[in-house]
Amino acid sequence: MINQKQLLVILALGGVWAGLLMWRLVSIEEPAHVPLVHVTGQSAHRTVAQGKTGAPLRVDLGLLAASRTQREGTFATPKNIFSLTRPGEPQTESSEPPLPVNRPLTTEEQLSQQATAADLAQFRYLGFFYLGSLRREGREIALLVKNEDLHIVRAGEIIQQRVLVKSITPTAVTLQETHSLVEQTVPLAEGES
Repeated sequence: MINQKQLLVILALGGVWAGLLMWRLVSIEEPAHVPLVHVTGQSAHRTVAQGKTGAPLRVDLGLLAASRTQREGTFATPKNIFSLTRPGEPQTESSEPPLPVNRPLTTEEQLSQQATAADLAQFRYLGFFYLGSLRREGREIALLVKNEDLHIVRAGEIIQQRVLVKSITPTAVTLQETHSLVEQTVPLAEGES
């Protein structure tokens, strides 16, 4: 009994398959025959490109030149989307500080820079962490201590109205005094006893 049902199902599927095959063969169209356009030995300059209207295509060089000058005239310097400027800050020509002029320092300037470097050296770098779940540049937050004041800062922020946090790495923080541009790298503080 089971063999008869299986045989009937196989015959039914075979009949459906044969019917689909016959329908496909009957309904198929023969491909259209068109004359060859490109014949071996025919030169390319004989045929002229024509548009939908039947007129030959041509290029208006005046319009092409006018569009070129218009493109060049409206071009502006692109904005650096990777700069560290914050919204609301005034935009400057260059985000980098001006390079100091190389001239000999007087003893007063040397003493001032030494005092500034000693003041920056009073900061201790306790550690850092990443803001958010992804490790990306500019997302580090550093913990700095000077005397009894704790500062939680990011790169680019200013502490005590005169100390810029230039960069934060896992091993050190680079600080810069904003007036004299003296830089000090503060290493990560080891465990104190």
